[in-house]
Amino acid sequence: MGDMVLLWKNVWINERPLMDSDEHLFSFANNEDIPLAQYYNNNDHVDNFMLPLSMEARTELENLQEIMEGINLEAMGTDEWILCWGDSDFKPKKFYNFMFRNILAPQCITSVWKTKCIMGHKVFAWLMLHDRVNTRDLLLRCHLNIGENHNCPMCNMEVLETNAHIFYECPFAAKCWEVVGIDWDNHPDIQLKYERARARWQGPLFKEITILTSWNIWKQRNREIFDGEEATHAEWLRKLKEDFVILGYRINPQNLTFLEGFSNSLSL
Repeated sequence: MGDMVLLWKNVWINERPLMDSDEHLFSFANNEDIPLAQYYNNNDHVDNFMLPLSMEARTELENLQEIMEGINLEAMGTDEWILCWGDSDFKPKKFYNFMFRNILAPQCITSVWKTKCIMGHKVFAWLMLHDRVNTRDLLLRCHLNIGENHNCPMCNMEVLETNAHIFYECPFAAKCWEVVGIDWDNHPDIQLKYERARARWQGPLFKEITILTSWNIWKQRNREIFDGEEATHAEWLRKLKEDFVILGYRINPQNLTFLEGFSNSLSL
């Protein structure tokens, strides 16, 4: 009957609401929440729209009139809601997959959740790869008052502390990556950056080692800022090896043999 369906905001024709497909006409609507039945029974332009209409809106109105002439609300019976993905059961996962069906996330980000790291490290890696850890650059973008010093606390380069700088470009970080043997390039695309580094890596556990290396770079940065203690590569390496021990309980024996030998080979 159309009394429970909104003309503009619900999906009742095609695959998109009219507010998206007929956005020019929607901008002239007097009542954005008008039910379909109410508009169907009174399609007077003076009552429904702010006149005069633009040329684009006029064309969309003609299309809407054709749609109205082609339906018979009384014959449709009681309004019935169905799920857009054609299922009778609502599940958050299916809703999420439907809403983001056209978005392809970089594999280097989605693979974080499949690593053998503990959940805290996974969450940190997800935030880092999305540029959402609280660097001074991010805090400034959030309009927070963080004082006058916005430079990287880990080096003397006097540059803004950004995600890319603190984890890849800073001399402190560069030394850490040199120790673990991971070679990054300066490509701005994070997926290509990780693919190229992975291609140059010899051995398993690439993602786990990059996550833990980055995590301990971040911990040294926070140690410098919040504890007032100088960030050192010796302390970074000691903490990294401790995290390798934890990781060792979560991987298969073959990778454990590699990890133990890799950890023992690291030195400054």
